[in-house]
Amino acid sequence: MHSYYKNLLVVALLLLMAFGDCNFTKAVLLDKGISQELAQYRKGNFGQIRYHLFFSVPEKKQDSVTGTTELILSMKKARDIIIDFRGNKEQISSVTLNSKAVSYVFKNEHIVINAQDVSKGENHVKIAFIAGDQSLNRRDDLFYTLLVPDRARTLFPCFDQPDMKALFTLALEIPATWKAVANGAVE
Repeated sequence: MHSYYKNLLVVALLLLMAFGDCNFTKAVLLDKGISQELAQYRKGNFGQIRYHLFFSVPEKKQDSVTGTTELILSMKKARDIIIDFRGNKEQISSVTLNSKAVSYVFKNEHIVINAQDVSKGENHVKIAFIAGDQSLNRRDDLFYTLLVPDRARTLFPCFDQPDMKALFTLALEIPATWKAVANGAVE
């Protein structure tokens, strides 16, 4: 009997998720980290993802790195946009959607833009932020990042799941005496 009730509970939860935009579904999507449900939600609703990343790196290692993430994505229909960022709300300076300031919720490592502000088709999200230090390796004469899986969101707002490949450009503002090195072509 125990397995019968367990299966019945699973069916009831699936029906709740399928037939309503209920608070339970949103709560599961906004759990800390990237749940399987969140990964599937984004994979099923977001496409053609591109990033334009900009970082301003100060000379003094105790000064904060600032930046912007411009995230361009195609939406099959207007849905909440849930972006990962393992930082604090105070690290988010501004959020715009399609060139307009937009309200957002920051909860459990996620920046959430409400579906009512989102358009079907292409959307441009721009987030100004203070970068997280967890993935920054800073010395007096050297600065580098190593963004292994599940770590990009510690540095900048993004979709931090390996099955959502994206094109990106990177622009850096660095002190004049520094040299930047990357594994991509310089434009």
